[in-house]
Amino acid sequence: MATITIPGMFLFGSHASLPAVGDVGIGTLYACTDHSKVYQSDGTTWNDWFNAGTAGGDIAAHLADTDDAHDASAVSIVDAGAHFTGTEVEAALQELAAALAGITGLTAGITFVFNGGGSEIADGQQLDIPIPFDCDIDSVTMLADQSGDAVVDIWKDSYANFPPTDADSITAAALPTITAATKSEDSTLTGWTTALSAGDILRANVDSCTTITRLTVFLQVTRT
Repeated sequence: MATITIPGMFLFGSHASLPAVGDVGIGTLYACTDHSKVYQSDGTTWNDWFNAGTAGGDIAAHLADTDDAHDASAVSIVDAGAHFTGTEVEAALQELAAALAGITGLTAGITFVFNGGGSEIADGQQLDIPIPFDCDIDSVTMLADQSGDAVVDIWKDSYANFPPTDADSITAAALPTITAATKSEDSTLTGWTTALSAGDILRANVDSCTTITRLTVFLQVTRT
């Protein structure tokens, strides 16, 4: 798949000369006065991003391309021989966003943090998080501020049926648990309902807690 670099800043306009490399961030693009060339800093020198008259090409097509000959320099929202308007740049960014929205297999995280404010976390504390995309849960990790015991259940329901209840538990008999420790991890997830859909609401419920005053529950997920 083609590798794509998105510069951190775009500067459009006429520049008679390039500033010192040390005065700009890596990834900044500058156009010549006549817009015939575009230069990019690699941190030490200025490089011609592509030859005059060479178009960046279709972003979505490059995203789908499996030809290793295509690299970051082949994908651009700027044509070297033209000066794009703000509307055209916005359209190109929308095209990029649409292409990225279809990418699956990316790893992400869902994090719940319970804080007792210096006191032991009370049983029954709850936190809710909406899920923005379809994904599968791969593992659950628990991290505590001090050695102790904690059991947390995870409930799931749709936005229309919010709030989720204990009847909506996705953890079966394998609830995330810390026992006389500061951490735990489970990637087996025996009996779990691991598939999540965009729009689902997850609720983490503290079933029990001893000694621990701050607890992080982290779900690693893979976008589907």
